[in-house]
Amino acid sequence: MVRTNKFEQFLLLFDALKKAANGSPQRLKIFYEQSETLKRTAEDLSNYLERYDFERRVFHGTWEPSPEEDTNKAQGKYHARVPIGFERACKEYKNDWETAITEVICDLSDLSAKLDNINLPLPDNYEENDELRAPDPRYEDDYDPTVHDGGAAFNSLLQLAIEQLDRDPDWEDVASAKAHIGLSSYDYLENTIGISISEIFRRWRMVPVIFMPSNVSDRYSLSEGKKTLFNLLDDAVKAFIAGSYVGALATCRAIFEMVLKGHYDLDLYE
Repeated sequence: MVRTNKFEQFLLLFDALKKAANGSPQRLKIFYEQSETLKRTAEDLSNYLERYDFERRVFHGTWEPSPEEDTNKAQGKYHARVPIGFERACKEYKNDWETAITEVICDLSDLSAKLDNINLPLPDNYEENDELRAPDPRYEDDYDPTVHDGGAAFNSLLQLAIEQLDRDPDWEDVASAKAHIGLSSYDYLENTIGISISEIFRRWRMVPVIFMPSNVSDRYSLSEGKKTLFNLLDDAVKAFIAGSYVGALATCRAIFEMVLKGHYDLDLYE
């Protein structure tokens, strides 16, 4: 039995839904209640995406593959062994199908009517059109890279130490010393070394996710040392998010040369 990876599983489930709905999200919404096949395929895809927190893991660098899944472990902004057509299918799902699936499974029309009569508290910093916002600890207890500003989340930890020191300067001598050390090292990082945590998070979000097809990724291994395509991609991303644009550009050139030589048998200097 051939084991499918996370990308192949998504494509199989998505293709099954499209076949059941004759390629029409509108047909899914109209006949969802009458067709057991539509119900099953829509729920199978929705459950898979929710169970594996698919969007967050794939597009925000938090995927941890199982040992039997991918020998080339996913690293932050790239994924190996991605079937051709995955990116196109993801765009089609997001643009054409996601809303329809959410509507039929969650019955949003009925839910919306119920919520109209409920006054739900929202975070003070919530704005409907904001791409990112600071986490609100009154309602949230974890960092979510899909909605939270990483710099603001990090600063909330520093603010906690500052507030504690302001309330009690003698706050358990060792704990107070640790807080002072941490705050001063953060100040040194930003004001002397010149690295901004907020800018690192901002630039990280600017880097696109790279999906490598098997015919590319299977040529490389993470155990081969520092000169594989994986390592160079990592170096380019790290240089960019640290603000070293020249370093990132030089590494991208090295990647380009490696791809030309290794996959097209071309030499940049010939």
